[in-house]
Amino acid sequence: MTNRDVVKAWIEGRPEAAPNLSTDGKYLYSYMLRIGYTLSIPKMGEYKIAIGFLMSDGCTRTTRHHILQAYRECGMLVDPTEVELLELSHCLRSR
Repeated sequence: MTNRDVVKAWIEGRPEAAPNLSTDGKYLYSYMLRIGYTLSIPKMGEYKIAIGFLMSDGCTRTTRHHILQAYRECGMLVDPTEVELLELSHCLRSR
């Protein structure tokens, strides 16, 4: 299984794994760091979002490469701090 296969599986919502990249279909992980998120909006669908960690955030060059692969496939990249806001906003709207 290649990293590209894992990213495509994440886009399709399927679990898959390679040595340093894995997905449960909802989240994408480089090593143990979550680098991809699925935002589900009722009546609108699901959106895949890459989380843009930087080398200054302590991520490795390999993880940065994984993030870029995810971004190329999903077309959306957010700052790590924005993911918490998206999750909170989604929780409040779904009540």
